[in-house]
Amino acid sequence: GIDGSVMYEKLMTPIIVDNSDSSSSTVASDSTESTGSLELPITTSDVFIQSGEVSDSSINIMARCNNEAGSTMKLWLDGAEMDSTDVNANTDFTHTFLVDGLSSRTKYSYQVQCIVADGTALDSMEGSFTTAPGGDDEVEVSFVWAADLAGQGYGRNPNFSVTNANGETVTGGYIVFDTMEALSPDFALFQGDLIYADGAIPAAINYTNGTEVLGTWVNNPSKDFVAVTLDEFRANWKYNHGDDKMQSFLAKTPIFVQWDDHEVTNNWYPTEVLVNSPLYEGNVSADELYNRSLQALIEFNPIESEFTYRSQRFGKHLEIFFPDFRSYRDPNPDNSNPTLTDMMGPEQVAWLKDGLKSSSATWKIISAHDPLGVVTGSEGDYDSFGNEDPAILGRELELQELLAFINDNGIENVVSLTSDVHFTAHVNLSPDRAEGGFTDFKPLDEFVIGPIHAGSFGPNYMDTSFGAQYEYEMGPLSLGYERWANLAPEVNELQSFGHASVSETGELHVKLIGIDGSVMYEKLMTPIIVDNSDSSSSTVASDSTESTGSLELPITTSDVFIQSGEVSDSSINIMARCNNEAGSTMKLWLDGAEMDSTDVNANTDFTHTFLVDGLSSRTKYSYQVQCIVADGTALDSMEGSFTTAPGGDDEVEVSFVWAADLAGQGYGRNPNFSVTNANGETVTGGYIVFDTMEALSP
Repeated sequence: GIDGSVMYEKLMTPIIVDNSDSSSSTVASDSTESTGSLELPITTSDVFIQSGEVSDSSINIMARCNNEAGSTMKLWLDGAEMDSTDVNANTDFTHTFLVDGLSSRTKYSYQVQCIVADGTALDSMEGSFTTAPGGDDEVEVSFVWAADLAGQGYGRNPNFSVTNANGETVTGGYIVFDTMEALSPDFALFQGDLIYADGAIPAAINYTNGTEVLGTWVNNPSKDFVAVTLDEFRANWKYNHGDDKMQSFLAKTPIFVQWDDHEVTNNWYPTEVLVNSPLYEGNVSADELYNRSLQALIEFNPIESEFTYRSQRFGKHLEIFFPDFRSYRDPNPDNSNPTLTDMMGPEQVAWLKDGLKSSSATWKIISAHDPLGVVTGSEGDYDSFGNEDPAILGRELELQELLAFINDNGIENVVSLTSDVHFTAHVNLSPDRAEGGFTDFKPLDEFVIGPIHAGSFGPNYMDTSFGAQYEYEMGPLSLGYERWANLAPEVNELQSFGHASVSETGELHVKLIGIDGSVMYEKLMTPIIVDNSDSSSSTVASDSTESTGSLELPITTSDVFIQSGEVSDSSINIMARCNNEAGSTMKLWLDGAEMDSTDVNANTDFTHTFLVDGLSSRTKYSYQVQCIVADGTALDSMEGSFTTAPGGDDEVEVSFVWAADLAGQGYGRNPNFSVTNANGETVTGGYIVFDTMEALSP
């Protein structure tokens, strides 16, 4: 984009033709090796660790003794013993330490030991975290969000291989965590479906494009059961946590955990009874599964004791709200009713309203583990807010109440980050398109990611009650597959996570990123600033421009115009114009030495192009042009420069830009045109694209 944001990119690895023999076989430049059929262990670490719920003064650190023996668990922080406890089978050898009294914006290291009865000590890897900034700190904050791990039978495949955006081949397991770790986020939002308790992970499954088999996905280790008992729910967490890449990421990145349906069972709701489900024997109470799943979730995540909705502040510009769309909802079949169907319930709605209204953070982000605008589920089982009906029905009445409150209280800069639907998108809700008869709400952006490692579907249908539409979408249908194809992670361009950063000055930059690290879509947002300096509380954009008045500006302010082109490894063309529009002698200087001269006049509109040859390849030169009129007055151009091309055998990096369509349809040089670029700098006036391209030094 002309602001410098990457709208789309693709990294291509060449096919290399092997001419070493007459067969001239064509081979890919990257290859992978099979690990064979031996079942691999669930984990190779002695002690599992992770941190979460980080604030400006505290952190939760969770650990598990993987020896599965009664042990004394010790926590060390920056080399000093901080706390200890005994663990046993009652909590499946897990414990979460609450550490408080910490300094804000400070990096700490930690380690956990498990000491068995005979004194043998097992050590974890070293972990680290950085505490959050204080509420008034104007600092940059960055984070990732992720969801949908090991779903649809796609688990830990030791042969799964991805070439990342840096050209490196990464192989085995949950590759997304390697990619996210490389970004060094301050923390991560885990938005649910981080286990698939209701889905087996067999040793091998075929995957299709919706109609035909494309290949076989191998799971090693496998997890070939559906969770019913407490130990089976625990085993799901152990399976995912055993992945080396996930453990490495969790050791370095504090997380905030939410849950959705698959931690329990697909599209579940309180009081549901699963009748004649093919997954279970007999009729099964979802509430019983819920209670077992909740215990396992608390044991295996950095949650001290209570799992509920909450919020966390990160400096002056960011507060994140973590609602629970699963535990307090009314039954899914009621979601098409003309009367209110709860998603959050009245107490949680009141909490969210109060939090948004009282927050002084520039950006209020809702970590919505179910989407606001995208339809999930189907008739009789609509699982989120939408229901494919333009009328405002069921849970949409609760969403209408929230949107009206945001509008009526002048709350600005509310954004939803979401997942669950197994495709990537940017959705915008707008009163201008709303078909539900309610338009008193502010437009709202929602960014959709996932899966990070599961089957891919969609894009789904949209509910238009609040004017939701796709600004960007990428799912199987986008690539020509069946909408519900359930493509394996092998089709890795459909696997994604999100990255967001808030600058020191309050700009929010959201990126939707493939598991190879390529940016699929991004948006840079400048906040709306509410001016509370007087009773009017007027809302103003944070960037402003000044009018130049009605005085016509000059076409140019330079004495001599210059440009170069048609560069080769030994030559260049340099064109110039004498803007004084008087007959002149035009002189070309190269690296400070006069190279050539000619007379120019009105016949060529005072222009000339010099051909300069005999140059060295891959060499940077500077140049300048003078226009000397009859009385001897010399007008100088700015200094220009160019680098000659490499020779035909030079293996060197080359970069360039391409451009077209300038000043068309009546859109010329506007001195008030302003863009905030990807670095957060405001650029104003004229053809801004050239400033952006120049910064890339092509």
